[in-house]
Amino acid sequence: MATMSARAFNQNTALAKRLANQEPLTITDRGKPSHVLLPYAEYQAIKRPSPSLSLALVADDDIDFEPERLVDLPREVDL
Repeated sequence: MATMSARAFNQNTALAKRLANQEPLTITDRGKPSHVLLPYAEYQAIKRPSPSLSLALVADDDIDFEPERLVDLPREVDL
């Protein structure tokens, strides 16, 4: 992964964009990684939510779910 200091990034954003098109670019602040620059398409691929099991179950109208009612409720706490 390519690395660029925040100062170099501020001085040459065009170079940073060219580097980020090849691979994600880590921008450092005082020697420590602080940001990552990558093409928007790659960001969208990472950001796109994956379907979850709960959403799949909610979308299926054929499931009959009727939980039993609790008759014996827990007793109150005695401190």
